[in-house]
Amino acid sequence: MSLLKIATGLTQPLAVFQPYAAAENRPAWVRQVPAYLRQDLIQAAQPLLQYDFPLLKATDYMGFYNTGNRVDFELPYFTRRRVLNTLIMAECAEYQGRFLPDILNGLVALAEESGWQLPAHNRYSGGAFLPLPDPSHPVIDLFAAETAAQISMALYLLGEKLEILCPGLRIRLTRLLDQRILQPYLHDFFDWMGLPGEPSSNWNPWCTQNVLLTVFLRTDLAPAVKRRVLLQACRSLDYFMDSYGGDGCCNEGAAYYRHAALTLFNCLEVLNAVSQHAFATVWQEPKLKNMAAYIMNVHVSGALYANFADCAPTAGRAGCREFLFALRTGQSDMACFAADDYQQNPDHLGLETENLFYRVQAAFTERDIMNFAAGVPAAPADIYYPSNGLLISRDRQYFLAAKAGGNDDSHNHNDTGSLTVYKAGRPLLIDVGVGTYTRQTFSAERYQIWTMQSLYHNVFNFGARQQSAGAAYKAKATTVKLEAGTIWMSMDLTDCYPAGTIEAYVRMLTFHKNERIEICDTLLHPAERPQLTLMTLAKPHYDQARSVLMLELPYLGGSQIPAVSQSAAVSTPTVSARIYLPATCEVSVESIGLTDPKLAAVWGNAIYRTKVLTSGDSFCWSIE
Repeated sequence: MSLLKIATGLTQPLAVFQPYAAAENRPAWVRQVPAYLRQDLIQAAQPLLQYDFPLLKATDYMGFYNTGNRVDFELPYFTRRRVLNTLIMAECAEYQGRFLPDILNGLVALAEESGWQLPAHNRYSGGAFLPLPDPSHPVIDLFAAETAAQISMALYLLGEKLEILCPGLRIRLTRLLDQRILQPYLHDFFDWMGLPGEPSSNWNPWCTQNVLLTVFLRTDLAPAVKRRVLLQACRSLDYFMDSYGGDGCCNEGAAYYRHAALTLFNCLEVLNAVSQHAFATVWQEPKLKNMAAYIMNVHVSGALYANFADCAPTAGRAGCREFLFALRTGQSDMACFAADDYQQNPDHLGLETENLFYRVQAAFTERDIMNFAAGVPAAPADIYYPSNGLLISRDRQYFLAAKAGGNDDSHNHNDTGSLTVYKAGRPLLIDVGVGTYTRQTFSAERYQIWTMQSLYHNVFNFGARQQSAGAAYKAKATTVKLEAGTIWMSMDLTDCYPAGTIEAYVRMLTFHKNERIEICDTLLHPAERPQLTLMTLAKPHYDQARSVLMLELPYLGGSQIPAVSQSAAVSTPTVSARIYLPATCEVSVESIGLTDPKLAAVWGNAIYRTKVLTSGDSFCWSIE
């Protein structure tokens, strides 16, 4: 599949992108957006009338350059954009002009910013970070592109009304879009655009999606300019697709799927709309279908997903984009999953998104997704993703995710061989995820952060020796068998550790459905004493006489027990789990206090690390 090949074969002029309806099209807004949602959109914005958009300080921008702090600038930066979206959606729903002055203030506030890129992205390809934006040399990062798409959508939805209120506003904003997005996109190179044969991350389709929105919502661009943009976009998206495994696994994890596969989905929506559906055959490509279904396959329950790398387990609820992606790719089971998840979600307003197009898309999909007869989605089949070494399996009680692969993923943690386990929708063995991003997070000092280290994942380490990062540190000889009652996975983890750490380390998992999970670790001639780490949210109690860890599992993030009915969840206040260990091991449990706000928001004030020391060459343990 080559998008660029399709694009180069186009002979018809490219159309203007007209997503859904502009606000002046009142019959469409009244007929297609449910009355209750329009009322909720209006009510959400009423407290924001005469809103004072927060100040963006140069010293806060420089905080990342000076100390690595991202939060002080990003909080007011994103607040501006989210508030502006809420005001725009309310005006589109009501269309009486009440919110226009505040919308004008918000748009001019964005226009007055000397650069739209985040401080953490304020550098040119291969260069050093800069303390402040240079207005004469724009950087297209994730949120410069988001901001441009937001402004473009605002002009599409309310442009005429805004121009009456402030003559010349459209020219001013369009000039900025040219200077900060169109011209750099056509004449500069940014790493996220991709190169042949090189890995590509979520930046590629995420930025490309918003560049396409920015360009094709306009009516004033020459056909030759539009064509150049289309060709470059398709070239970049081909690089992104080529870097994905054919199995569709997102190696950045569930949270990044929504910035990766789902932004690719909207890229294709734009490409099809402006080309008389010349790209429609792409929807039936097996790889694209697999990419779409990934999020359903890694779903645990409620807002919980199998997580690894920089992902948190609470990756958000499914919504209209997943639903529409499922419909486009002809996957009724995924449409059922997305609709059911959305229907259970009490928040349909999207107040926390800075992407205005997503909010309009959701509003116009609300009626279809709420009226979709989802029922109770069937549990996805067990699946193994060879491109990333990810195994997902479940039964009536347990959800198991095990990761082979290697330590060179995008947003990588040194976690090869680790597993996560949920019982009745509650966390048993966890992957901690990542804390608040700072300069250190994406620097040479990344693996000094404890959450990135294998010492804090559910694998063996050897004294102070732990796994290393890089393409060379990977599992080998991985074998998986998926049978009706038993799942079996074996992986050689020896090469995940520096040379000389251990002669051989092989992990074998056996999942006896509706009974237990068994793990057998073979450890030949380690340089230092082996130590198994077990990360849990529940505080384990170790019964030394029986050599068993006992846990009472809590709810997490409003998750729901995937039992026979919700009443079963209510009538079962606690869920117990046991981890059986060999009698000869030494066990200690430590509490890890969580002061980082991002980690604390997911897990609470503390998690637990159980360290299990052994001296044997075979260590078999089980979860029941």
